[in-house]
Amino acid sequence: MFQNFSGKARRPRQVNLSGQNLDPFASTSWAPEASGTKKTVIAAQQERLQRQQERERLNSAKRIQRVWRGHRVRKSLADSQRASWDDIVSKPSVEGLWPPSILVELVRLLVSFFSPRKPEDVTRLNTLARSLLKQTLCMPDLHTNLKRFTQPFMKLLVDVLSTVPVDRATATQIGLLSWLASRERPGVGIIGRYFEVLSKLQKGNKSPVILDAIAAPLEQRISSGASCCLTEAHRALLFTVLTSPSLSETGDDLSKLAEKVDVDALSQVVLQDNSISRLSSMDPEKRLWILSYFVYFHKNTNDLDANETSYIKALSTMLSLSANDVYGRIEVSEQKTTQDLDEDEEGIKSRPLPDFVRAQIVSLVDKDSITGLLAKFDT
Repeated sequence: MFQNFSGKARRPRQVNLSGQNLDPFASTSWAPEASGTKKTVIAAQQERLQRQQERERLNSAKRIQRVWRGHRVRKSLADSQRASWDDIVSKPSVEGLWPPSILVELVRLLVSFFSPRKPEDVTRLNTLARSLLKQTLCMPDLHTNLKRFTQPFMKLLVDVLSTVPVDRATATQIGLLSWLASRERPGVGIIGRYFEVLSKLQKGNKSPVILDAIAAPLEQRISSGASCCLTEAHRALLFTVLTSPSLSETGDDLSKLAEKVDVDALSQVVLQDNSISRLSSMDPEKRLWILSYFVYFHKNTNDLDANETSYIKALSTMLSLSANDVYGRIEVSEQKTTQDLDEDEEGIKSRPLPDFVRAQIVSLVDKDSITGLLAKFDT
């Protein structure tokens, strides 16, 4: 009847090996004290980890709520300022011209809510820029009213011009930026981006408005503040605009730019240790263009009090850095193409120097150039 009956009435032992260490050579966990201590430590660690996760979850929720509330308040404030701006502009005006107090308020509002990603804000900027440029003709002292907002307004224009394609940058925006920079030099924080944007625009556009904007921060203005801003402006010019070959295609406008460049300040920038290190690691072609523009600016400068000693030191520094690049290329005929030239021992094909670069380097050994330089040293 019971097939598994063994003849014994005693029930077999039920052994539960759960949680037991089956390694016979390991320490035993039979003692209740060791097992209880281990379980207590594990439970404490789990509770500590759970409390840490709860704190992190709570702090994350607070941070998300704080960011969201800040974004919502800023967005609401910006929308109300846009409505105020539109309300002012919608009021009747004489040919789109406003009194200085209204212009200052419009600039203040625009700087506070402007976003280059919003096309309607860019439209508002263009409207204000046209009005400002029109009113500068009849109000020469308009910049004194806007002085408090000049730096943030220039940063705003630089942000816009850096995001739009070259063919979509308007002459109105560039003209307004040039006008502001001619009244107050851009600060150290934005002067680098200022010249980077203009260098990008100048490569695809030969408009004289861009060269005017390049020249604007380079002029000496006693009321503009410390000379460090002028030095930073020439440093940014050296490593951005002067590395581009397109600048040599501007013709007579380049000579006008040379009249605004302070060759002495440019020489001092070249002689600084960090500039020498940067020039030595630069692309050789860009370094040659810097050298050629440096020579051109010195020949066309109107600064009769320029420090010729600084210029000679800076020129010798750049010539020593570019000597290997000039050697072997300066005598190559311009009529030959790269495919027609034989490879040298290192397998690198010799290329002729660009016409502008070659003309400036050759001019260094002209009799008139050497005589003029010696005459300046004699005086």
